[in-house]
Order: sequence, then C-alpha cells, then structure tokens
Amino acid sequence: MILKQYKITLRFLDGDLERQFKLSRESQLRIRLRMGILMSLVFFSSGIPMIYILVPDMFYHLTFSMVGALFPYFFFLFYATYRDKFTGYFHLLAASSNVLSGLVIIYVLQFFPDGEDIMLMLLIFIIFFGLYMYRLGLILGTWVSLIYIISYQFFIAYYGQMDHSQFILLTFLAWLTESFSIIAGYISEQNDRKIFLQQRIISEQKNTIQKEKDKSESLLLNILPGQIADRLRFKQEIIADRHSYVSILFADIVKFTDLAAEVTADELVKVLNHIFSRFDELTVKYHLEKIKTIGDAYMVAGGLFKDDEDHLFRMLECSIEMLDYIKQDEFTQKHNIGIRLGIHAGPVVAGVIGLKKFTYDLWGNTVNVASRMESSGEPGKINISASVYEVIRETYKCRYRGKVSAKNLGEIDMYFVEHRVGDENGE
Repeated sequence: MILKQYKITLRFLDGDLERQFKLSRESQLRIRLRMGILMSLVFFSSGIPMIYILVPDMFYHLTFSMVGALFPYFFFLFYATYRDKFTGYFHLLAASSNVLSGLVIIYVLQFFPDGEDIMLMLLIFIIFFGLYMYRLGLILGTWVSLIYIISYQFFIAYYGQMDHSQFILLTFLAWLTESFSIIAGYISEQNDRKIFLQQRIISEQKNTIQKEKDKSESLLLNILPGQIADRLRFKQEIIADRHSYVSILFADIVKFTDLAAEVTADELVKVLNHIFSRFDELTVKYHLEKIKTIGDAYMVAGGLFKDDEDHLFRMLECSIEMLDYIKQDEFTQKHNIGIRLGIHAGPVVAGVIGLKKFTYDLWGNTVNVASRMESSGEPGKINISASVYEVIRETYKCRYRGKVSAKNLGEIDMYFVEHRVGDENGE
C-alpha cells in the first residue's frame, strides 16, 4: 500500500486519511495528556523546595508566580481531557502547556545563581517531553520549542550575567538542541504515521478476512444445515447420525421433461429458481431442513435437529402452502406447472459424504417410502403413508386411495390429504 505524503510536513495528500490520522493521535493524546499533567504537577511541586533553599528571599514571589501561572492551567487541561467538546484541540492544549512551562522556567530561573545553565537543561527536557509524551509532531513541536528557545536566547543576551565565551556556548547549545528537536520531531512523526498506516492495513486485512470468513460460512450454511456446518468447522472427520423419527417430503414438478423441451435453457432455469426459491422460504418459515434438489425434485426433512413432536404437522402445513403456491402463482400458471407431493416419517441415517462438493444426505427405508409416496401420487395432491395418516388423522381430513408396493416393506396403504379438519373451503 503506497500513500503519497508531503516530504517536509509528512502530511498525507489524501485529506480523509489525514483526518483519520489526526483523530487517531487525538484519542491517544487524551490519555497521554493526563499522564503528562500529573508528571508536570509533580515536577514543578518538587521545585518549590529548591526555590526556598537557593533563593529564600524570593520564595513567596517565585512560588506564587509559578503555581499561579501553571497549576490552574494544568487543572483545566486535566478537566478538558474528560470533555468531548475539547476533542480535536488536545494537541493545541498540550502545546500551550508546554510553552507556558518553558516560559515560567525562564522567568523563575533568572533569579537563581547561574540560572542560565539550569534553565537550558530544563528547556531541553521540556522540548523532548513535548515531542515524546505529547507527540506534538514536527510542525507544532518545532514552533513550540522555537518560542522558548528564542525567549531563552533573548534572556541570556539582555539579562544574562556571563562572559562572551559562555554566551556563545549556551547559544550554540540552545540552537543545537532546537536542531535536534526538529530532527527528533520529524523522525517521531514519521514513525507515528508509519504505525498508523500499518494498523490501518492490519485492520483492513482483518475486515477483509472476516468478510471472506462470513462469506464462506454463509455459503456453507447454504449447503449444509447449521449444526452440521458447525461440526465441520471443528473438523470432525466423519459426520453420521441415526435419527429415530424424521418426516420426509418429496415434491416433484409434473411433466418437467416436456417443459424442458419447450422452453429455452434460460427460461427453464428461471422456472426452477422461481419455484424452489419460494420452497426455500417455506422451509425456513416452518423450521424444516431443505436437504437437496434432484433435477426437478425437492427434498425436505423435519425433526433432524430438535426434539420437537410437531415436525410432522409443520411438514403438512409446509406442503399445503407449497401446493397453494403452485396453484395460485401467476408465473407457475403461465407455464401450466403442477406438482406431486409425498410424505412419510420414520427412522433415517444422516451424514456428510464426499471431500469435494460434499453434501448432507439421508438414507433408509423412510426416504425410499417418501419417494414412493411422491411418485405414486397425483398432480395437485399430497400423498401420505398410513403411518403418517395415523398421526395426523385428527387434524387433517384424508381420503384412502389404495396400496403401493415399497421395497423391503411390501404393500403400504396410502392417503390423500384433502384439507384441515374444520376447513370447509378445503378440497
């Protein structure tokens, strides 16, 4: 990621990025400013005994000047860090406290014996304190240090008691410090901006990874039931379960082969997508699991992952809505589409098979009988087995329609579901 910056000021040419960088520094400075204020209070408080020892005759005047000038402002700054309305101004507030501290030191130490030397050492300390504690940056840090370096230079030139060689030495040290502070400020801000960009890149990469992960999980959930997908994520090698009682529905489009010969490929896929998308919505509505589509057949299961006793009734309600949809939808009527539905319930074995394009599937006689119920049914009818009929007979009006031969089970009685009991408008 290459982002353009001004070479001298280091500002990003991208205005939004520059604003983000400043906001990032402001949020960090809030904590740093509190720490710096506490450190400054301790530092200046510890200087009060030194005033009493070295210039006792000026003790009250200098102490009052120092405390009166600095402490109220420090307390105000500390208060400001807890108020959001000052956000965006923390660097200016930090710079102003740095300048005020430097000017107070220049004023107080002029009364000390050989105060010029101590003054310079403390100013150097304050310069780098502002650069590293407050992260004033190149431009602001340079202006701040220039103010009290120039003030110091003015003081030693007009008020300092020193010979010519000492004056030259202190002047040299003062401006050498300023030069170092500019270089240090440049390097410090350069590093801060690099760290900001690195964190931004890492954050974007994390977001990208999370989006891809969410997309993968979404695709996985579109292929597999949620609980099975969770087990796969934990890398369980074999997923195989035996369920004692599961309801199975097969829905098949009538004369689909004839339809395929009459319409274009695009139109055919559009028909299937239109119908099966609605079926998907209904399985979600009734808390059932879509297992798969096989050509123009649609397979649904209920009671796989919950110990609920009404999954068979929800399967019946879902099948009724499927049938009503096919009968009433303008799109399906336009293509003269009908469906057969078959339902059976019983034990199954369920699991995931394959390494590539894996699928979750069900096996057992229950699946075979459900398929026979569908294939032995009639268009526009819901065909159920006798075992299903015995469970739902009090809720749904059904009509006996004979027997069908089922592999391994012999002859099985079948019933058409006509309507809910008490529904006078049912067929």
